[in-house]
Amino acid sequence: MIYTSCGIDRKEPNGNGWRGFISYKNADGKWRKKYKTFKTRLRRDALKMLNEWREHEEEMAQRQVTYKTVEQAVTEYFVSQHNLGHITSVTYQRNIEQAGYAIFPYIGDESFYDITTETLQKYINELCKKYKKNSVDTFYSIFNKAYLNALEQGKIVKDARAGLKLPKDKRRHEIAYLDKEGRAKLQSLLNGGELIGSRNNNLYLPIMLAYYGGLRSGEICALRWNDVNYVNNTIRITKAAKQIKDKNGNNKVVIEDTKTYSIRTIPMMPQLSRALKAQEERDNPNTKDLICYWKNPRILGSAFEKWAKRNELISVLDKPLTMHGLRHTFATIAVESKMDIKSLASILGHKDAAMTLNIYASDDENAKQANIMALAAMMEQEESSDF
Repeated sequence: MIYTSCGIDRKEPNGNGWRGFISYKNADGKWRKKYKTFKTRLRRDALKMLNEWREHEEEMAQRQVTYKTVEQAVTEYFVSQHNLGHITSVTYQRNIEQAGYAIFPYIGDESFYDITTETLQKYINELCKKYKKNSVDTFYSIFNKAYLNALEQGKIVKDARAGLKLPKDKRRHEIAYLDKEGRAKLQSLLNGGELIGSRNNNLYLPIMLAYYGGLRSGEICALRWNDVNYVNNTIRITKAAKQIKDKNGNNKVVIEDTKTYSIRTIPMMPQLSRALKAQEERDNPNTKDLICYWKNPRILGSAFEKWAKRNELISVLDKPLTMHGLRHTFATIAVESKMDIKSLASILGHKDAAMTLNIYASDDENAKQANIMALAAMMEQEESSDF
């Protein structure tokens, strides 16, 4: 509640005091007035009493704000966002569920508007002991959205996030992809009929979409035939499938809009276009049908990993390949082929080229040696042309 002005608007008819008011904006954003009669004969005394009343009301309103817990504030924020239509029911449910096990048990009882940097840092450190970086980022972002909203409304005096140390991104050191030998083996499996016309037939298109298109598993499971354009030779990616918990704690799959920066149209390689056309001609599906048999990206991932293990498709980390490893392999080949990073970031659905560079910048000694020799040759050519 924000108090902005006050004043004396009249003397009471019986001459026994003055009526004062304070203006304020309530929770729904509408302006209101409170009135009070000050029993004094002198206007200057009434004005003094009016200011004291206003200070008291402001203090009481501030106390109501200050004593809100993290659990109350975060819950109220996402309820309001859902009621206003700013987030979907699926997003609301997922955020509340994740806050229930990754925020509230740790700092749920802390005063939201007075929380300290030290308390937040201890919370982040505890999360890092239990979860990977991506999960820590997700959980912290739920808190941060509510906190940032309170900051913008002027409810927080000191930003506790200043100086906060979040976990560093180590993904570029953990990329699991296929090297040239592994890719040759995958090609042999794809071309040899091990997938087509066998009990593994349902894995063929997901593998092709990840390996030749760089799609995520969730995007593959949400892809429909009307997303494929053979005239322009493109695929339009707008949705992603996710496994979430329902209100009873059971798993269910939902298809929702992918992140704004991941909505994209990507060109199709001839190998992928041929595979999709062949499948469409065999099945003659409705244009709104899902392309792949798999509805749940986690189940797809599990089925692929079993197949990869059985066929000894081993990544550079000496572990069986994953569906996400196929996407990494696509990106790695793109980098090796000298595709410009901005184009690759767009195809992969990364937020920006910096993210792509951070993940796929080469650590390979042979690649670095080749690159430095190419740079030396270019500089030598420029030097010789100056004379």
